[in-house]
Amino acid sequence: SCVDEERRERIYRVLEAGHVRGLEIHSGLGLYSWGFDAIIETHPELSRTNRVVMCPSVPEAREWMERVVDFVMEFPFDGLNMQSADNGRCECEDCKELSTIAYHARLNAGAARYIHGRWPGKRLIVDNWGCPFSDPEGLSYLAAMGKDVGYVIDHNNSASEAGEGFRRRLAQALDCPFGTLAGRSVWPPQRWPRHRWFLPTTLVNVEYVKGLYADGGRAAEQFVTSLANPSGEVTLRFMGKLLADVEGDAEGMLRAAVKETYEPRDEVTLDGLVEVVRDAEEAYFGNADVPEVGLFYVDGGLTCEQEPNPAVYLERMSEGERKDYARGIAECAAIFAKIEDGIGQRGKAELTARCLQTVREEAERLER
Repeated sequence: SCVDEERRERIYRVLEAGHVRGLEIHSGLGLYSWGFDAIIETHPELSRTNRVVMCPSVPEAREWMERVVDFVMEFPFDGLNMQSADNGRCECEDCKELSTIAYHARLNAGAARYIHGRWPGKRLIVDNWGCPFSDPEGLSYLAAMGKDVGYVIDHNNSASEAGEGFRRRLAQALDCPFGTLAGRSVWPPQRWPRHRWFLPTTLVNVEYVKGLYADGGRAAEQFVTSLANPSGEVTLRFMGKLLADVEGDAEGMLRAAVKETYEPRDEVTLDGLVEVVRDAEEAYFGNADVPEVGLFYVDGGLTCEQEPNPAVYLERMSEGERKDYARGIAECAAIFAKIEDGIGQRGKAELTARCLQTVREEAERLER
């Protein structure tokens, strides 16, 4: 009942748009949690300890899970991105004997077998949000799960916490590709105008991606970016090239991504644009405290209760670091002003100039 005909048509339109471009489109799928609130409220016997999670030891919970999968698969998705752990787990007497990794591995493997049994060939992804892979004793459970799914994503590289070499052991133990997020990932603001930040993540992620590849990683998620902001488009184009050719010329990839985004009319303009993107990136990550891999918000995130949402990404810096960042962005703006007339994509040129001005003003305003 949550999908009327208009909404159903929009879903098909997205799927068709991807398929005609040779893209796979996957649906997110919470396992025994995420979106089951109304079901649990109506059938409280499905939840034993965690009021937003169905207990997988209750037979009826599996029936509800399968009904949800049946509904999602009415649409021609190419695969599913399964997440079971964001809202925690059940800790009842029947479930608590399992470790957290064993518990979630069982949920994912069970769902995968059901899906493959009815819709063979669908690509199934396990994303471990909420379930760290930092316990070496969980390796056997993950290896067993890997026989049933298409690939496994350790989103924040939690396997590295299990000691040197464990990530490589995990990648080797899986029958499917293993990966993480593709380095640092910027979560674009939910409610901000699209000119309020300029934060590419290109060269800053190269060494991490190469290290992941060297450890046997053969999957990566370039998580959330906004094409409506030029720094997001450059990022997406660059990371697509890098992930397709990890050992390739990263500087050349950046140059190509910038050229495709802005369509400069000459080499001088292209040189200046590459300098702006590289310097803007270095100005931020050279000052901000951001982990090597993982997701960080530009604003207050999905659950922010403040209005307007604060610029939390600027709060990752000290006063002196913000001043350095503001100076760096001012220098980028000066370079950009000299080459702006040589940019073929006029709308992106104007938006970038506005982005740089807004970022500098906001960083400076925090110090007043």
